[in-house]
Amino acid sequence: MLRVISEFRPRYVLAENVRGAVNLALDTVYSNLVNEGYKVYPYVISASAVGAPHQRERLFVVGVREDVHRQYTEAMENTHSELRQERDYKGTSAEEGLIRNDGKSRMDQLPNAVKFWPTPRAQEPGKTTEGYGRGLQELVEGKEQRKLWPTPRQFMYKDSITDRNKGNIGEKVGGQLNPDWVEQLMNFPEGWTDLEVDTPRPWPGWPALMGESQYPYEPPRTTSGCKNRAKRLKCLGNAVVPAQARPFFEAMAQIHNFIICECFT
Repeated sequence: MLRVISEFRPRYVLAENVRGAVNLALDTVYSNLVNEGYKVYPYVISASAVGAPHQRERLFVVGVREDVHRQYTEAMENTHSELRQERDYKGTSAEEGLIRNDGKSRMDQLPNAVKFWPTPRAQEPGKTTEGYGRGLQELVEGKEQRKLWPTPRQFMYKDSITDRNKGNIGEKVGGQLNPDWVEQLMNFPEGWTDLEVDTPRPWPGWPALMGESQYPYEPPRTTSGCKNRAKRLKCLGNAVVPAQARPFFEAMAQIHNFIICECFT
C-alpha cells in the first residue's frame, strides 16, 4: 500500500484496520505517511458511533497530501465563504471535520449506554467474544443500559463452540445464524454475500436490539439448510461496517470541492 501511495501520490489516503493495530502498527504507518509528505490523522471509531447495534471498533488513518492540506488551510483563512462561516458557526476545524458529520459529534447521537452484540472478528474458528462498549458506558454513565447484539465475528459460523464461557451470537439468537440477517447487522445490502443473488437489495436499516422484537423488515435471525452459510458468515465477520468509513469520504469530498471552488472560481 505504501509503495502504491509513493508512486501515485493520491490527494487523500484512508487506511483501516482492527483496534489492536493502534499498538501493533500505527507508529509505523504514521511515520511512513509523514515521510511521504502527508498530514496524518488517526481515529478509532466504533460501529455503534454510526448507529450500529454492536460495537466493532476500527482504526482509521487519514492522510491528506501536504499541498492539498496547505491549499485548504489557506483557502479557509482567506475566504468568507458560506462554508467558512458554517465552519466558524459550528466550531468545526479542518481536522474535526474528518470525524464529524452535519457539525455534530458521532457520540452526541448516542443517548443511552448500550451493551452491544459482539463485533465480528477474524480470529480462531469457533469462538465468539461478547463485547460491551466500555467507553460508551463511561460516557453515559447512570443512564439506562440497552443490550446490543454481540458483534459478528469470522468464527461465529460454528454455533456450538463458546469463547471464555461467554457463549456466542448463535446462542443469543437461538439457532444457526442466518447470513441474510447478519448482512443487515453489518450494514450490507441484502444478498451481498449470496452467490445466488445477482442484484442485492438496498440495506433497509439496522436490526432491533438484542432482546427486542424484530422489525418487520428484518429477515429471520436463524436458518437451516442455507447454502454457503459458513463461508458467508466468515466474509461478514472479516468485514467492516461501511457506515464507519462514510464520514471520512464525505469530509474528503467536502475539502476537495471547497478547494476547487475557491481556487478556480
